[in-house]
Amino acid sequence: MLRITVLLGILLIIQTTFLMAQGLVPVPLESNHELLRQAEQAREGGRSPQVCPIDTLSLPFFEDFSDGQGIYPRCSHWLDNQAYINADLAYKPPSVGVATLEGLDWDGAPYNDGASTSIGSPADTLTSQPIRLGGKTAADGIFLSYYYQPQGLSDRPEEQDSLFLDFKDSSGNWQVVWSIAGLPSSISILAVFDFEQVYLALDDPRYLYDGFQFRFRNYAAITGNNDHWHLDYIFLDENRTNNADVNHPTYGSSADVAFTQSPVTPLRDSLTAMPWRHFNALANPWAPAVVLENFNHNHSQVATLDRRISLAEIAPNNTPLLTENIPAVGAYGPSPNVDDSLSYTLLNSPATFQATEKTTLETTFQIINPSGFQTNPIYE
Repeated sequence: MLRITVLLGILLIIQTTFLMAQGLVPVPLESNHELLRQAEQAREGGRSPQVCPIDTLSLPFFEDFSDGQGIYPRCSHWLDNQAYINADLAYKPPSVGVATLEGLDWDGAPYNDGASTSIGSPADTLTSQPIRLGGKTAADGIFLSYYYQPQGLSDRPEEQDSLFLDFKDSSGNWQVVWSIAGLPSSISILAVFDFEQVYLALDDPRYLYDGFQFRFRNYAAITGNNDHWHLDYIFLDENRTNNADVNHPTYGSSADVAFTQSPVTPLRDSLTAMPWRHFNALANPWAPAVVLENFNHNHSQVATLDRRISLAEIAPNNTPLLTENIPAVGAYGPSPNVDDSLSYTLLNSPATFQATEKTTLETTFQIINPSGFQTNPIYE
């Protein structure tokens, strides 16, 4: 089951900011306010920044950053906390949620606000937990695949702002196995780039040992929230083949269907909060339709795609207001295809609820057919 939850607030005060300009120009921020807020809360509570204990893992290793893990990489898969986990900065990611590497430390502040902005400096690192590969050989078909994107909806990395992938060999040394430079100045600042997939074989005996690790790291202008790289859908497993098509590598015996964007709220005009007087005065305060964006990541599997929308009042009461199954797609094939995007109009109206000083509603979007997709628990 894949679940995405959206929280709505009724009876909240809405602060509106009006912007007037002839045009919009993207400007990088000096800090990340969400990370700053979380770090300050940790300090006030006497807590240290996230420190992950080492825990050696077995195959498969899969990460799509989409399980509501918070703003730091989850300790079950990663050792450090410098990457920023978010669902807002990437453009059309393979699944909801990405890891963003930029020029800020774990607490959302620049690594060095006095550093030069004309050269790329070592910045974030995303390091895997150790993984058991002892006894494996090239014949086991072990591949690491991942998607990456420069810039997305945020700041563009320049040519000196590279992204690297390192493998740790059996002698404990990190080896660069892949890298890519940032974008040249000749490319228009209005250009936006799709995610690209990389697919690497682990067939070198130096990496086939218990305790193998891999890490992503970037160079950036470390004076602020600069030079963004986004990572998603990282998968390491055996019995995989390139199949002569790097865009559709094999994913084993089961397929993963992912939400690629967080669905908008069911309130009209995509609002996430609304004063009760406004809500109560509208003949229909709910949106005319919700839009669901999915992607079938297996290049061969076709199955039925079942999804569900539910709405509940979670504060002050815990009361279901609506549960509606979306008509199934009978033969949802490999993406991209026309069924990836669905605009769906609710057939029923949510039940009424008693408004109090503050009422919080929870909307949950689910993929609910494990017999056709999501048969491997790593995708759930």
